[in-house]
This record gives sequence, structure tokens and C-alpha cells, in this order.
Amino acid sequence: MFVYYLLIFILGSTWSSFACCFAYRYQHNISIIQPHSRCDNCLKSLKLWQLIPILGYCIQKGHCFYCHAKIPCLSVIIELCFSGYLTIICATYPIEKTFVLLALCCWTLLLILTDFFTKTVPTYFLISGGFLICILNFQRILITLRLNLLFMLFFSSILVLLSFLRMLGSGDTIFLIFLGFIYGFIPMLIVVIISCLFALCYFFVCKFQKSIAFLPFIGISLFLVLFFIH
Repeated sequence: MFVYYLLIFILGSTWSSFACCFAYRYQHNISIIQPHSRCDNCLKSLKLWQLIPILGYCIQKGHCFYCHAKIPCLSVIIELCFSGYLTIICATYPIEKTFVLLALCCWTLLLILTDFFTKTVPTYFLISGGFLICILNFQRILITLRLNLLFMLFFSSILVLLSFLRMLGSGDTIFLIFLGFIYGFIPMLIVVIISCLFALCYFFVCKFQKSIAFLPFIGISLFLVLFFIH
């Protein structure tokens, strides 16, 4: 089992490294394919060993190998937290459920980071990822629809109305609707309540910003719900 958990940890760190890179490039309108990753200070292209998640940062002691400029630690913190979270949660859930769980968490992290940095999410990742998760959870969705169809339609209508009134982003709305159809009305409601509490705390701490990215709070709340409520 050690090898299994090690692979999960490597997957988590690799995906979170990619998600950070994608969010940065999406924010600056740079292709995810080209150009090659480089130091923001000296603009020298990074070698493969420098791009290894977590280890690359540690080997370079948090500074660029070429110009010795300090490397922002946000990416490595995200890599450590996400890979650790995936390892713990995969140890908690039955092994047959881990693939779907990994897909959901990886999709969510990508949306969290892009929304946090840009207050927008790529429509193609939001929709395609949502449908993929729904396909993987097809049996669960059938059960959810049979038990919670009226509640889900009512709550989805409220979310759409809030989005129409510009009180909630369209990406937030679509993401929550996907979650509702996958996990049901009650888990989605718990996620919404927790995310609203987080958002309020952030709103007060950051001195009443006019608008905030809400999807990161939804995603973090989902991670907590998945961890504590099986």
C-alpha cells in the first residue's frame, strides 16, 4: 500500500503544479504549450529537474538556480497541501471510489486556481470536466434524481436567478449545479453554507472588496465535506 499512496502523492503534486502553471498562464493569456517555463526575473528557461514538484523548489533552496532570485512559495505550498489531502482522502475512502474522487478533486483544484487569479474560469474545462464527472458518477446521479429531483430543480432555479442578477458568477452556478446532481441537495447545501461563511470572513478581512472570486471557497468547502462526510 505504500507504493499506492506514494503514487497518489506524486499524482497530487504533479497535478497541482500543472494547475498552478495553467492558472498563471491563463491569467497572463499565455499558451499552456509554449513558451517553455522560465524564471520571471532572469527569463532563463528552466531545466526539467527544476520543474519537479516540491523537490525542484527544495533542491534550489527556494531561489532561482541562475540569478538566485527568490521563488514564490505559493506553488509549493499548494503542491504539498493538495498531494497530502489526496493521499489522506484516498486512504479514507474505499479503493474502488478513488478514481472518481481523484478526477473530481483535480477538476476542482484547476477551477479554484483559475478563478482565484482571474475571477473567471475556462468554460471548456468547466463544462467538459463537469460532464466527465457526471458520467463517472452516473449511478449516483440516477439515485440523486430519484430522491431529490424537486429540491434540485428548485435550488438550481435559485442559483440561476442569482447568476442572472449578477449576485453569483455563472461559473459558480454551473459548478454548484453539477455538484448538486452528483451528490444531492443536502451535501450541496452544506457546501454552499460553508463557502458563504468562508467568503464572509475573507470579505471582512480584505476590507470589503467590491467583488471576490467565490469558486475557491466552494472548492475548499467541497474538499472539507468530502473529508468529513463520506
